[in-house]
Amino acid sequence: MDEQGPETSLESKQAVGVKLKPWAGPNVGYGLLRMPSQSPFQSLRLALLPRTPSTLDVHSWEFRLTQTLANTWVNEPNKYFMDYETLHSTASVSRRFHEILFEFSFEEQRMLNGMLDGFIKNFHDALNLDQDGRDKAAYGEVNVDVWTPDGREKINWEGGKGAFSQNIALVMQHNLTPGGKVWPAFSYSLSFRYDIWNAFDMERDFPVDMGVSFSLAKKMGRFHGYLVPGFFWYGSTAMETVEFERTQTSFLAGLEWNFHESASLLVQYLYSEGSCKNLWGFKEPSHEVTLGLKGRLTKRFAWEIGVLENIIAYDNSPDFGLHWGLTFRI
Repeated sequence: MDEQGPETSLESKQAVGVKLKPWAGPNVGYGLLRMPSQSPFQSLRLALLPRTPSTLDVHSWEFRLTQTLANTWVNEPNKYFMDYETLHSTASVSRRFHEILFEFSFEEQRMLNGMLDGFIKNFHDALNLDQDGRDKAAYGEVNVDVWTPDGREKINWEGGKGAFSQNIALVMQHNLTPGGKVWPAFSYSLSFRYDIWNAFDMERDFPVDMGVSFSLAKKMGRFHGYLVPGFFWYGSTAMETVEFERTQTSFLAGLEWNFHESASLLVQYLYSEGSCKNLWGFKEPSHEVTLGLKGRLTKRFAWEIGVLENIIAYDNSPDFGLHWGLTFRI
C-alpha cells in the first residue's frame, strides 16, 4: 500500500481533515532531527538514527547533509577526565522504490579546538551553575584521561585535532503502512556500517556493525508523536584497552508541534545502553535531550536546527551541542 504524498490524493487530505504540506504524510510531519548519539564512546559506533516512516515520493531522490557540534566535559578525579569537542558530519543519498527506501551515507568525525568552551563557561556563570573545573581548564585543548578502578591508566589522548573516524553506511527502510485515524504509520529499517578509517586502535572480529530499528508515527491535531526503538550488534570488541559491549538497545521518543504550515518545533529524547564494560559511568545508559526546529524553505528544500543539553545524566552524555542540516528532494 503506497504512502500518499502531500499533494497527490484528495481523499487522503479529506481523511486527515487538513491540507497536507509538502514533506508530510497522513501521520508524519517534518519528522525528527537526524542526529545520532553524541555520548563519549557510543558516538564511535553505529547508533540509533532518528528515523520516521518515509514521506519521500516513490522513485524520488533525497540528498541530506547534517552536522552536529558537541562539547564533552566529564571530570571525576582519579577516575576520568574528558575535555574535547567533536564535529559529526553526515552526507547521504536516498532513493525510494515503492515501499522500500535505500540510503547510502558517508560519516566523518573530527576533533575541534573548543569553540564552545567560552560560551558554556559564560552560560554557567550567568545561571550561577557549578563550573566543575571548567574555569580552571585551558580553552581549546583536547584532553582524554581514563583510569580503571585498579588505578591503571587505560586511555591518554591529548592535543589531537582533526579527523579521527570515517565510515560508510547502508540502510534499507520498509514502509509497512501509512496508518490512519487510529493506527500509526509504521516502518522498520536494517542498517549496516563499515569503518573506513579510525584513529583509535579498534579491535574487531567482524568488519561490519548491524542494527534493526522500528519507527512509529501518529498525528494528533497539530502534533505528531514518534517512537523509534532499535537493537544493534557490533563487530568491534574493544578500543585500545577499553572493552565494548557486543549488543545495545536504544530508544527514541519525539514530539513535533506543527505551529506553522512551513515549520515545526520538536523535542526528542534518546536513551542508549552503555557501550563499555565495567568502566565507571560509561557502562551506564546515556540520556540525550534535544530541542529543535524543522521546516521547509521551498517545495524541495528543508532545514533543521537543534540544541542538545545534558539535563538528565552528566558523565555519559555530551555537555552541550548544536545541530543543523539541509535536505533536498527531486
